[in-house]
Amino acid sequence: MMNVGFAAITFLVILKILTQIHGDKHYFDEKKAMMSALNLAFFPLFYFFAFLYYTDVGSTFMVLLMYCLHLDRRNWFASFIGALAVLFRQTNIVWVFFMAVQGF
Repeated sequence: MMNVGFAAITFLVILKILTQIHGDKHYFDEKKAMMSALNLAFFPLFYFFAFLYYTDVGSTFMVLLMYCLHLDRRNWFASFIGALAVLFRQTNIVWVFFMAVQGF
């Protein structure tokens, strides 16, 4: 049940990331961004694992939330979420390192 909640919130995080990256462009359409975020949230592997007890959905949520906070320049909170992502799944250290390198 927790994975379904993570999956629903991941949709909102993806939508926020799309708005942060493309929001000020002249071609940005909010409806298309919402459909794109919905498409990514219902990606077959992500959708399938949302109903099983695996750490894929929570791990993806943590990494995307860390990236969203990094784009907002909220680096302390992003580093905290990155630490939680590593505690969630240890292979997320690669993504945390990637965000740390982008911070420079």
